[in-house]
Amino acid sequence: RADQAGNWSIAIPAEELQALPQGASSLTLTATDPDGNLSSQSLPINVGNTTLPTITINNSLVLSDGMVNTIEAAGQSQITGTSTGLPVGATIALFIGTVQIGTATVVSGGGWTATLPAGTFAQFADGPYTITASTTDAFGNPANGNLGIEVVIDTPIATLPTAPFTDGTLNQLEASTGQILTGSTGLSGGGQTVSITLDGGDLASPITVNGAVDNNGNWTVQLPSDVLQSLNNGDYTLAVTVTDKAGNTATSPAVDFD
Repeated sequence: RADQAGNWSIAIPAEELQALPQGASSLTLTATDPDGNLSSQSLPINVGNTTLPTITINNSLVLSDGMVNTIEAAGQSQITGTSTGLPVGATIALFIGTVQIGTATVVSGGGWTATLPAGTFAQFADGPYTITASTTDAFGNPANGNLGIEVVIDTPIATLPTAPFTDGTLNQLEASTGQILTGSTGLSGGGQTVSITLDGGDLASPITVNGAVDNNGNWTVQLPSDVLQSLNNGDYTLAVTVTDKAGNTATSPAVDFD
């Protein structure tokens, strides 16, 4: 009904809207005054509500392992995906929280690619995040896709004592019992690795010995006695390399021993 000022509103039930034919059609508005005079007007509409659009973010390129490391965060990167029900040329916006990180354009077949400027992920602290891709179709139906990632840009620490084996000298007794080297990456969490590289002397090529890192970042490398006893007298070096779960790597300066 219309009020005394002629203002009117009509509530159309959801079931009637859902029953409208798909595509272009029209509604007819008819008003009747107190004397019975009629006035009609056509209202064009375009209905599209049976198939909702979709967006998918591919777990590829820099996101292939679900993590963004220091190198990936500093460089230019791409995010790709697919869609259905969206027209060619539709713009997809990508967000992390309320921060827009890029846009993409839908191409034939529904694919899309967003090229992110260098340093896009470097603005985020270490931790888990969700990338959201969103847009609407020609009818205003929303489409959203999500992908969980983890930013890991705090790099591990790699250090060795300046004088390994206490005094920088490996004697016969120490070599015969093997030696344990320890340290810390400075990071917590699983997925970290450590290795010690021995070089110098008359070695034809460096020797690498792998160790273990616990969830607190404490690492241990056992240098086997057979490896140490195989070294001839001479000047050698040791270096430790640590890598976190995202692939960030650090290698210590080489330290000397004889």
